[in-house]
Amino acid sequence: MTDVQTAPKGEEKAVAVRRTDPLASLREDMDHLMQRVWRGAPLAGLEWPRTGANGWAAPAMDFSESDSAYTFTAELPGVNKDDIDVSVQDGMLVVSGEKRSERDETRDNIRHSERRYGRFQRAFSLPADAADAKVDAKYDNGVLEITVPRSPDLAKATKVKIR
Repeated sequence: MTDVQTAPKGEEKAVAVRRTDPLASLREDMDHLMQRVWRGAPLAGLEWPRTGANGWAAPAMDFSESDSAYTFTAELPGVNKDDIDVSVQDGMLVVSGEKRSERDETRDNIRHSERRYGRFQRAFSLPADAADAKVDAKYDNGVLEITVPRSPDLAKATKVKIR
């Protein structure tokens, strides 16, 4: 909520905006803080700037469809295949996992040790004609590709007789 105040008649048209809602102001301050954190924190190496409601990083995913299937593609550089989970739960395709990065080196009496961890998750509602029992996923060179076949039988509407 904002109040807009203008200068009296005869003066230049200056407009000042004053926040009157303390929660809106707090949210704006937190948004600015989180933007600064993502730019400079160790987790910035995840390269996934947005987070979901649960606070986990959310990698970008591409979606496409053809007559025979829906395809979801995500770039997950540095993530091991064993650290990725793909599941279908209640009509939702859920992709989650963890990115781990460890570096430990000793050179010229200097030891450099660095560890970064971060969980990620994305969830998508599947269309009515998605054959979720036949989902296929492959992971190659940091790219996850999930194919969900379409089933015309599932998309057919059922007419209900009214009694």
